[in-house]
Amino acid sequence: MQQEASTRIRDDSPDVPRENSPASPVHAFAFSQPSATEPTFDFGRLPSALHPLVNVPPLPACELCVVIPVHNEETFIARTLAALAAQVDLAGDPLDHDRYEILLLANNCSDRTVPVAREYARTHPSLRLHVIETVLHAPFAHVGGARRLVMDEGCRRLGRIGRPRGVIASTDGDTQVRPDWVAATLREVARGADAVGGRIQASREEIAALDSGARLYHIRDLAYRTVRAAYESVLSPDPYNAWPRHHHCFGASLAVTAETYLAAGGVPAVPCLEDMAFCRSLERVGARIRHSPEVGVRTSMRCQGKVGVGLSSTLTIWTRAARAGEPWLVQSPAAIEREVADRRLVRALWSEGPSVESIARGTAGLSVEAGWLAREWQRAATNGGLYLAVEEWQRRHGAGPYALPRMEVLAATAELRALLKAHRATLRGAARLQARRQKEGWNDGDDTEDGLAA
Repeated sequence: MQQEASTRIRDDSPDVPRENSPASPVHAFAFSQPSATEPTFDFGRLPSALHPLVNVPPLPACELCVVIPVHNEETFIARTLAALAAQVDLAGDPLDHDRYEILLLANNCSDRTVPVAREYARTHPSLRLHVIETVLHAPFAHVGGARRLVMDEGCRRLGRIGRPRGVIASTDGDTQVRPDWVAATLREVARGADAVGGRIQASREEIAALDSGARLYHIRDLAYRTVRAAYESVLSPDPYNAWPRHHHCFGASLAVTAETYLAAGGVPAVPCLEDMAFCRSLERVGARIRHSPEVGVRTSMRCQGKVGVGLSSTLTIWTRAARAGEPWLVQSPAAIEREVADRRLVRALWSEGPSVESIARGTAGLSVEAGWLAREWQRAATNGGLYLAVEEWQRRHGAGPYALPRMEVLAATAELRALLKAHRATLRGAARLQARRQKEGWNDGDDTEDGLAA
């Protein structure tokens, strides 16, 4: 028999009296039936509790719901809320608080997080800050369960006011968003993005305070991932995720439209790395994901984390590896090129449709079994979903990019920089040639190039 994990919920929204909402089965992340009073969205696809977490309805002008799952964040929460209260528009003028609201889900807190947040709401009455006190029971008393619950609520509230392209924007209780975080996120969605991963940075002071080994590995890893993102943008340009871009897609700055959240099935309620699992769900349904350098936050780099796997555990691994003199190994440029080529092949195969010929091409090009590929092709709803299945198969079987040896991070970064420089030089040369063609009136049927016979 499945254990029921109930919540005790108290909504401290400024516009309604404090009261206890009915307990709701948090384990019941199965999709609830549509509400007769909320017909805007198909809530049959929304994995939320039957009872709303916030009683007061959202304002009709609300375009974005900030969601913050927190557990014992009394040290940081006032700074987190202050950054959200001081939002400005793209012109630098104060952003109207009616355009966004904040859902703060305090789960299983035993410190002063809730009193601090309530006091902030009391002293900033124009800020639409809803403080929700929650008790989650095992096996859902973790960040994945909390983020799922509060993002579901954000989706429900946007649906209630008829905003399918309204934005659910997640951050964390130890994070301070940039002054234009809300406005920059909304701009990326207006440009066509379905989801927006913001750039996540730490303060120079916190980086300087890290163990010297962890700091060194962190800087090297950041350099590798930055140049890798640049190289991937050259190998496989994406109009919705063009360069400049970054590699972050984490809960400290992760936004998604309500309709896309529904299509992806919500955040997986897993104990850790729920944000990364959700990003894979977004890829699976073909969402347009923007890794925007214009959207950013600063977060803490504490080595004592609250989840089993995350930034804090990575810092610990780096510290131990540095002390032991172990190299930090990463995917090689050859493996990255193979991964990009595999993505391109899957897109081409998907456009052709399944056939004996396309299955044979995919089997040979992707290093997978023919029968398996045929079955997964039928199951997948998008080419993104098919590629993720292929990637998982390759990872399990040590095939494709996973068959290639990993490289030491400094060597891989140096090789990527050289390849990127060469590719960009080639692109600049091609652009100059195209400009010359247009200037001199060459047509596409000419058999000469640069004045020489082919």
